[in-house]
Amino acid sequence: VRKYIEYASNIAVNLPSSIQNEIAYYVDSLKRRQYKYLVEITPKTVLTMERLCKASARIDLRNKVEEKDLERAKPIIESSLNVA
Repeated sequence: VRKYIEYASNIAVNLPSSIQNEIAYYVDSLKRRQYKYLVEITPKTVLTMERLCKASARIDLRNKVEEKDLERAKPIIESSLNVA
């Protein structure tokens, strides 16, 4: 497990501009619905989404973020916003 973690943490993950745009659209949609959440949606939310997507790609030992990484990160963000 240690070797896996060491190898995965050394992978340089690329975030394509198409995924960056999708992240921006998603965070914008969250911003429009922010009255429903306990916390404010800020520009840091975009950075959080990017980091979650990159972490998802690292888990699968890929060097490029894909659509499935974004779909994996969305429920994590939404569940963190809905904590009461």
